[in-house]
Amino acid sequence: VRDKNIDKVADLKYSGKTSGWAILGGTAFPSSIGISGEGHNQGNGNWRITAIGDISVADRTAKLDMTGHVKGNQITLQGTGTLNDGTAIKIHIKGHYAATSNTNEFAIAFTNSHIQYMDNGARMPLMQVGTVTVTPIVNTVPVEPVPAVPAQ
Repeated sequence: VRDKNIDKVADLKYSGKTSGWAILGGTAFPSSIGISGEGHNQGNGNWRITAIGDISVADRTAKLDMTGHVKGNQITLQGTGTLNDGTAIKIHIKGHYAATSNTNEFAIAFTNSHIQYMDNGARMPLMQVGTVTVTPIVNTVPVEPVPAVPAQ
């Protein structure tokens, strides 16, 4: 598994889904974001992440291509997509995460996030919560079998 912008094998992969609300014109519409991607440890608690995803807001959907970073318990992602009606969008996601009592599962809340329409600059705030499952990638080196010593 490789990040297209980093020339090394990813340290972990993740996938998950959030659900919540998108606010347009003072009205909240149901929305969800499904994401999956990879993380690269940059040291000192910093991670560079990439993600692909799907977002749905009411009757609109878009595929997303995102990059970002994680530091401490904060996550930031930004990217682009095109809604099913052809409207180009940018997405900015900021929030927090915390480990749950389930192994490799994290609660996630995107609380300072929005979709921005590229044609008019309008922003639609997002409120999303959900879970993400993280799987460490273990790099193993094949071990050559030791040749048998003939009996004498």
